[in-house]
Amino acid sequence: MADDELLVHRAGGRLSLVLNRPRARNAVSPTMLDALVYEIDRARTDGTRVVTIAGTGDAFCAGADITSYAEPRGRRDELEEFTRRARDLCRAIETLDAVTVAAVDGPCLGGGFELALSCDLVIASDRARFGLPETRLGLIPGWGGTQRLTAAIGGPRARRLVLTAELIGAVEAVDWGIAATAVPPAQLGSELDRIADDLLARAPLALAAATRAIRGDARRRWPTEAAEHETRELLDLFETRDGAEGVAAFIAKRPPRFTGS
Repeated sequence: MADDELLVHRAGGRLSLVLNRPRARNAVSPTMLDALVYEIDRARTDGTRVVTIAGTGDAFCAGADITSYAEPRGRRDELEEFTRRARDLCRAIETLDAVTVAAVDGPCLGGGFELALSCDLVIASDRARFGLPETRLGLIPGWGGTQRLTAAIGGPRARRLVLTAELIGAVEAVDWGIAATAVPPAQLGSELDRIADDLLARAPLALAAATRAIRGDARRRWPTEAAEHETRELLDLFETRDGAEGVAAFIAKRPPRFTGS
C-alpha cells in the first residue's frame, strides 16, 4: 500500500516507514493508521528483517490526530475502533520477528510515544522530547502506553510522566532506558542507517531468535487485563464533559476549563 501520509521503502530486508504529515507534526490519522497496519502486517511474511520508523519535518509523531477526536461524546463506537486498532498496531510491532527501530527527532508524544515504546530500539536526536500528555486533555493514554512505559522505566517514573504530563528530553530518555542513544539532529538519519545495516549483517535466524527471547516477557504480558482496562478508561473519559472540553480546548489553543464531570 502506498499513501502520501506514510512513505514506504523496502530494500535488502529493510522496511522503512516514514510518517509524513509534517504540518500536523505527523499525528496519526485514520488513513495513516490504515497504512501502518497494512505495512506491519505485510512485514510478517515478506522477508523483512529490520523495520525503521521515522517522521518527516521536525517531529517524530505528536500522537493521534486530535481533530479525529473533536466532539467525542456520543462517538464511542467510532473512537473505540480507532483506539483498539492503534493499540493492536503497537502490539503487532512489538511481536514482529523483525527488529524494529524508531528514530525520534523532535516531539514524540502521546500515541507517537506509544509507537516508539513498542519498538526494540529507540534512537533520538538531541532535540527529541518524549511524553504522554493526555491528562492535559482530560484523557489518558490508550494504546498500551501506561503498561509499556511502566515496564520500561518502572512505576515511579512512569507515574511521574503520566500523571503530570511532563515532557523529558533526549538525555533523560537515554538515562531512563527509553532511548538507546542520542545524537545531533543532523546525524540521526545516518545513525539509523548504520544501526539498520549492522542488524542486517547479523545471521537472520539468530537475530529473529534473539528478538523473540528478549521480548519473551512482553509476549507473556500481552494481552492483559490491565491493557484492556486502560482502553476502557480512555473510552469512558471521551464520554465526559472534561474529555470533550480538553479536546475542544486543545483544538482552539486555549486553556481547558475542567469541572470534574
